[in-house]
Amino acid sequence: MKKKKRSRHLVWTLIVCAVLYFLDALLIGLPSLGTFLCVVFMLTNFVAFLWRRKGERAIVMKYGIRSLALCLTVFAILSTFMFNKHMGHVNARLIIKAVEDYRSEQGKYPERLEDLIPQYFSKVPRAAIRLTSSKYYYLRHKEYHGLMWAEAPPFGRRTYRFETKKWSYID
Repeated sequence: MKKKKRSRHLVWTLIVCAVLYFLDALLIGLPSLGTFLCVVFMLTNFVAFLWRRKGERAIVMKYGIRSLALCLTVFAILSTFMFNKHMGHVNARLIIKAVEDYRSEQGKYPERLEDLIPQYFSKVPRAAIRLTSSKYYYLRHKEYHGLMWAEAPPFGRRTYRFETKKWSYID
């Protein structure tokens, strides 16, 4: 009976960690809610461990494994965020080079990013591996042309202006 209960706690811990990772890393794209909840769960886990500490190895294992899973979840969330940030910068540089090459060859900026297909890309690169805010936006106005993506959604929108060759943040 105790073995089943212990494995049930582990399964629930892993489910909670997976949901928190999905929320922060893949859905929201910003280490916020899931990271905060992991820290809260770790603190409550530590308090519960101190409260129930009876010297039993099973209790130490239960709370230790739960804390380890939560720490690894925070690490995974932060790693995914940093990877997405890096991926956004690398792919933005590729798009910028392709747009500049297009301009050199055609004498004008493209109307949209899809105009770079198939000569420069087989498809327009993604800005990040997440479910929301994962694509680049090509800004085309009378005065300027630009590239934008959400580095840290929903804010932290990074923009590049082709005429000035400068980066900035919208918010």
